[in-house]
Amino acid sequence: MKESSSKLFAIFMAIIAFITLFGEIKPAEAKKRHKKVGIFTRMSRAVKRSVKRTCKKVRRGVVNAGCSIQNGIMDSGVKFKSAITGKKPKRTWVKGHYKKGNKHHTSGHFRRVKRHKGGKKSSGGSDMSSYAPMAPSTPSEPQMGDSLPTVDPMMPSY
Repeated sequence: MKESSSKLFAIFMAIIAFITLFGEIKPAEAKKRHKKVGIFTRMSRAVKRSVKRTCKKVRRGVVNAGCSIQNGIMDSGVKFKSAITGKKPKRTWVKGHYKKGNKHHTSGHFRRVKRHKGGKKSSGGSDMSSYAPMAPSTPSEPQMGDSLPTVDPMMPSY
């Protein structure tokens, strides 16, 4: 019994020496923890967040209202000019807007109107004046998707 207790004592001393030489084992309380946030702090953060969101929405609403007013003024100016000159406008006003997914505001600006010069207008089939019955076509060359002609065994092949 004396031998087993002396062996246990030696092992215990070796463990203590190992701990003191290579660092201490920190107790569970010494680990870093986040400090518990109080109820008043949480409430003040929630109020601050909601006020910020509301202010942002109000600001966006005011900016959009201003853009709508400016859009009405500019559109009426473009129409007025085209009425005086008797020509179609070359430019149109684009309303200021917030792009979807983009948090930045795009200011209103003029955009050039694209006009198609010359060329035929595509008829949609509703215009009956250009209606002409189509004659069955006999293509000289086979088209894509056509089946091959049947081969007559009596005909000579060249």
